[in-house]
Amino acid sequence: MSSTDLPPPYSVTASTRWLNASSAATDLVKCDLLHQFRRFVIEILAFTFDANFSLVNQALGQSSSTTIQTTTTILSESEHAELLRLSNLAKSVRKEMRRTWGTLDFDRRRPNEDHETLASMVVRPAIYYEVDAPYMLELISTYAAHRCEPNNRSKFSLVSQDKPYCYGFFRRLGFLGPFNLVMTIFGQTLWLHAIAIKTLAPNEEVRAVLNDAMKEYEVVELGLSKVYHYSEDNWNHIDWHHMADTIVTEEEEKRIRREKWAQERREREILRSEETRASLQPIMDMVDEIVRAVH
Repeated sequence: MSSTDLPPPYSVTASTRWLNASSAATDLVKCDLLHQFRRFVIEILAFTFDANFSLVNQALGQSSSTTIQTTTTILSESEHAELLRLSNLAKSVRKEMRRTWGTLDFDRRRPNEDHETLASMVVRPAIYYEVDAPYMLELISTYAAHRCEPNNRSKFSLVSQDKPYCYGFFRRLGFLGPFNLVMTIFGQTLWLHAIAIKTLAPNEEVRAVLNDAMKEYEVVELGLSKVYHYSEDNWNHIDWHHMADTIVTEEEEKRIRREKWAQERREREILRSEETRASLQPIMDMVDEIVRAVH
């Protein structure tokens, strides 16, 4: 068990580079889908912790967009529609799979169009960014209920749904620390949200806005001064794990990670080459001057 003092960010290691046109992503995970996945998750995280959307938009450099309501969302209307479709799809596929788990029908299943949509837009990007894919499926599935409307935060956000029954009673048992198992299990949800903020925020400005919002929410709304957790895996809802494992196989997950590592290695080699050229440039300039002087 481990404990983490608030405020976030929590102590995790993650890549935080913002993908742009020069980032090739991988053959299995496309750059535009990575970008859209990231925007969807940031929208839901900002809603969950009641972040100031004006500040989030400003940090994203899009506050002047005429298609975005800068005080309530970072997404356009078309993006909201796509997120709603994805949320409903996640719920329907989960419901369908739960009816067949442990049966021959489930064992004989083959990937279909719905599975591929969730794989390409949620599971593969989550694997690429090294965030918990089952948790991402569950997080996105909540959008259909709350639509990121402030009035729905206390009832339909993932944090609100995972709050234990008799929350006030168990919170007052905080002196038990990590042995307060009910709160420790709930803390896993908060931990995963914190990892998502650290990993998926495209820059330090966005990360700071979301971290501040999460800190205030945990202290003011949840009354927490520490968050305890078991591990970085989320086993609160095991059916989401089955769903993610079915949509993207273990072998494909390994291929995604290998492609990402290979890409990062190529980028490091290019960077080292550029640094070497830069360090040698003064010497090359000096040689050129000598050659010109001789001639």
